[in-house]
Amino acid sequence: MLVNRDLDKYRQLLENLPDAFAYNQVVTAEDVKPVDCIFLEVNGAFEKMTGLKREEIIGNKVTEIFPAIENSDLDWIGTCGKVASSGETVCFEQFIEPPGRWYEVCTYSDEPGFFAAVFRDISAEKEKSAKLRRSEKGYKHIANNIPDMVVRFDTKLRHVYLNRAAEKFIGPPAEFIMGKTFLDLAEISTSEEQRKQF
Repeated sequence: MLVNRDLDKYRQLLENLPDAFAYNQVVTAEDVKPVDCIFLEVNGAFEKMTGLKREEIIGNKVTEIFPAIENSDLDWIGTCGKVASSGETVCFEQFIEPPGRWYEVCTYSDEPGFFAAVFRDISAEKEKSAKLRRSEKGYKHIANNIPDMVVRFDTKLRHVYLNRAAEKFIGPPAEFIMGKTFLDLAEISTSEEQRKQF
């Protein structure tokens, strides 16, 4: 059993957590289906994330604080209700509006009917990944429209990219070549030649 000193220590740890934290109780309908959640505790990072004060959040239903949650493509209530009833930990990435940012959300339960959620802002990582995809798409467009061969390998000399000129020169379609080394391709070619001889 935790003494007051221990409770104060845990509260202080949660308050200093850089990620947003919320502790909730699941509200169920008569058929035990989760229909909402009530905020029991939040930390300062959660206040900062939402722009709301603790007094405005604690004791209120999630759907009252975030009405858009009911129209989300993710079944927040169902997912959190499952965590609270099964005790399993569930982590996922979700765009949350407001505040219009991407979060990695990890939910876990310490006792049936209750769950905690930790929100880590991953918007910068998502933007970096999107820029990288756009850059790679541009690179592939350029590479596919030049007459010179462009081939990229991984550290084990397996093909990870080839442009149209290289695909035309090597022969088989890119899907067949990907993940194979030149040695793999030579062995396949040799075995096909041997089959033709018999």
